[in-house]
Parts: sequence; C-alpha cells; structure tokens
Amino acid sequence: IIVIDPGHGGPDTGAIGPSYTLEKDNNLAISLYLKDILTEARETVLMTRESDCAVAKNYTQRADLEARVDFANKNKADLFISIHNNANTNPDVNGTSVYYSAKSAKAAESAKLARALQDAIVDTVYTVDKGVRTEDFYVIRHVTMPAVLIESAYISNPEEEQRLKNPIFQKNLATAIFHGIYEYVK
Repeated sequence: IIVIDPGHGGPDTGAIGPSYTLEKDNNLAISLYLKDILTEARETVLMTRESDCAVAKNYTQRADLEARVDFANKNKADLFISIHNNANTNPDVNGTSVYYSAKSAKAAESAKLARALQDAIVDTVYTVDKGVRTEDFYVIRHVTMPAVLIESAYISNPEEEQRLKNPIFQKNLATAIFHGIYEYVK
C-alpha cells in the first residue's frame, strides 16, 4: 500500500509562483499521474486527497497534517510519499530535494527511499541535485512506515514554475518517482 500525499489543498495554497501558479495544483496533478502509473503497475494506491480540498474535516494547518498522518497509519501503508514544490525568496534558486526524518520510526528505510527517489528524479527530469536532506516535517516524522517529502522543483524560480505546471513535466516527474520507488523496493 502506497500512500501519495499531494501537499497543501483547499484553503492552503502552498507556495505561489511568480506567474501565480499554485503549489497545491501542481502537487495534485503530479500525484494523480503517479497514482495512475502505480495503479497500472498493480500497486495499491491511496491518496490523502484527490481534489482541491483539505484533508482534515475542520481545517487548520495542524489538523490537516494530523489527518494525513492518521490516514496513512490507519491504512497501514507500506510507503508514504508527500509531493511538494519548493520556494525561496531568491528566484534564481532551483533544483530537487527529497527529505526524510531522522527521528521517524523508519528513518533508515526512509533514507534509502529518499536516495532512490532523488537519483531517479534528477536523472529523469534534469533538475539540479540539491540532495537528500533530513528535516522534521510533521507528516514524515509521525507516520509509521518509510516516508519522504519530495520538493520537486522551485515554484519561486520562473523557469521551474513553468516546468512544474506543464503536464509533460508532471508526467515525467511522476514516472521518475515510480522508478525511484521501484529501485527502492527492488
């Protein structure tokens, strides 16, 4: 069981690009492409959201994060993949990073998954390799399975913003994530 978590949604737009692209929309599009690829490969896929909505019934940022974790833990997922776009006040910053929590229950496995995903994404979509990083993001720290948070590219970078909202790039990114999952499982 693979839980795909399109970051943000509903009242939470996430980061906003220079031409007003919303991170929540990019995250959902990439996640839906990934769901299709994994389903075609006969994997069981569960999504924390499949439309532009909050995951928590009564939205607060904390409640939404807790709802994502509860969803993955209650469904006894084998992997948790959270999809995001990065942002920086410097519009020249670009690249891809995959995060895991060193404090999570499955830190060692999460690190291996993060490495496989980072390599596959950078090799497939040719983004700058910002590396595998550790961070205590709530959703990847509190789930009970190997978990990563992918910062696909910088929505704050005008060039990467255009790539992130392009369906071809979204599909290629989803394919790269699939290949990373495959390498990890293999």
